[in-house]
Amino acid sequence: MMRVGQDIEAQQNRPNRIRWLAADGTRPLSEQIAEGVLRGPEPGYDIVMANWLFDHATSLADLEAMWRNVAANLKPGGKFLGVRATNIRAPYMSVGKYGVTFTEVEEIPGPGLKYVCGCLTQPPFAFGATSMESTYSLADDIPRGLGLVDFAVIPAAETELVRNDTEFWADFVNDPNLAVVVAKKA
Repeated sequence: MMRVGQDIEAQQNRPNRIRWLAADGTRPLSEQIAEGVLRGPEPGYDIVMANWLFDHATSLADLEAMWRNVAANLKPGGKFLGVRATNIRAPYMSVGKYGVTFTEVEEIPGPGLKYVCGCLTQPPFAFGATSMESTYSLADDIPRGLGLVDFAVIPAAETELVRNDTEFWADFVNDPNLAVVVAKKA
C-alpha cells in the first residue's frame, strides 16, 4: 500500500508531501526509527492513519500498544483516521462480492477472530489476519483511555462510491464488514 501511495505522489510531482514510515505497530515507534525522523519542529503529526493495522493484533496487549503508538504520535487536536474490519462473518465475505474474502474464520483467545483475507486482484493474494473483539465491535475504550475523543464512523451510504451504485453496495450498507473511523486527540 505504501509503494502504491509513493508512486502516486511521485506521479503527481509531490515527492516530499507525505512522510512514509514502516514499522512494527506493537512496539514504540521511537525505538524503531532514528531520533528526529518521527518528529518535526512540533511534537506529533496532524494526521495519523492506521488502515487495517488493528486487524493484525494477536492479543489485547498488542492492540493497546498499537493504539498507544497512534496517540503518542498525534499532536493535540490532531486527527486519527483508520479502517477496521467489523463483521468478519458477513455472508458476502465468503464469496468475494467486493473483491475480498474472509475465510477460515476461527475464534482465538483475547477474545478475537483469526481468519484468512483473500484479495481477488490479478494476481490474487492472501494473508492471515486477526481481529480482537474490541476492534471489530468498534469499542473505543482503549483509545479513549489514551486521550482520543470525538469518535465517529463514516457511514458508507454517504460516500460517493456507494451513492453511485446503491443496488450493488446494498449488502455492504446493510451489514458492513469494515468501518472508517475518525477521532481526534484531546
